[in-house]
Amino acid sequence: MSGNLLEINDLHVNAGDKEILKGLNLSIPFNEIHAIMGPNGSGKSVLSNVLSGNEDYKVTSGQIIFKNKNITELKPNEISNLGLFMAFQYPLEIPGVTIMNFLKTIHEANRRANGLEVLGPSDFLKYVREKAEILGINDEVLKRQLNVGFSGGEKKRNETLQLLVLDPVLTILDETDSGLDVDALDIVSDGIVGMKNEENSFLVITHYKKLLDKLSPSKVHILVDGRKNRTDLANISGSQIERVEVIKGPQSTLFGKNAIAGVINITTALPEDTFGGKVQLTAGEYSLNKIGGTVTGPISENTSFRISGARHKRDGYTKNLALGTEINDRDRYAISCLLYTSPSPRDGLLSRMPSSA
Repeated sequence: MSGNLLEINDLHVNAGDKEILKGLNLSIPFNEIHAIMGPNGSGKSVLSNVLSGNEDYKVTSGQIIFKNKNITELKPNEISNLGLFMAFQYPLEIPGVTIMNFLKTIHEANRRANGLEVLGPSDFLKYVREKAEILGINDEVLKRQLNVGFSGGEKKRNETLQLLVLDPVLTILDETDSGLDVDALDIVSDGIVGMKNEENSFLVITHYKKLLDKLSPSKVHILVDGRKNRTDLANISGSQIERVEVIKGPQSTLFGKNAIAGVINITTALPEDTFGGKVQLTAGEYSLNKIGGTVTGPISENTSFRISGARHKRDGYTKNLALGTEINDRDRYAISCLLYTSPSPRDGLLSRMPSSA
């Protein structure tokens, strides 16, 4: 299918009196996996809650367009019936309700809302068993109360089963890799990749590169302070980098609580007070071509600039045998601009202008 499945336009969202999302723009076409990364407090989980209709957050301006329909003001059940599935970071326990009964209830409600015939008991049992087998879930697990006494990995695997049973158009996974061991992560990621087709897409929120390696997302968006970082870090060329620092050991004081094992800190080059520039070209297999360059120089006695850009293009090297198409291709670009202003000879004040791409 052509066009975008999801369009987020200039979205501003408040939690109480505090603005969390500050003009977010994001689009997700059909048949793609997109990932969102960023530091704690950047608005990743707020975004997922707003998309699913959580009324604890107030949209002050902007629009969310899903399947060409404005869902900004819709209720959670209305959004769900349109085909949006939300896998929560911390799934709720529901005592007294078995997994099978829960699956039957939500599956029937979804089909009725979309004018589809409800499956009979035997057909539904067969349908659920087929999905459960993909995740290594047996009948005994299906008889357990929903998430009661489950480990973190069991809860995430159960949510993935709900995803397989409902077969939504857009799936939002909020840190679904949290609490999963290596084997469970393989099962969950394989289930997601196996589901992706021309009629759906996935939005994955994560802190960990390991899940991205398994899912091979079409795009990775970096969220910082409620906005999408416009610079594609994968496209920064060597001509833009001043130094790369590999800092071992806990670095939470300087870089936040997620930096418990160390940090790789990339410092981009500052503008210079003399004119200069660099260009880098790279070619390789699968029609790989990369070009990157930078131009720097003075604007006035106290102000200098640096403009950098990069383009990365490559054909896919993995073939989808079912559809006969190649996947994992790349076509990315990035542009950035820096201004350096020194009000006095002894006082260097750096003013960084946002990049655009």
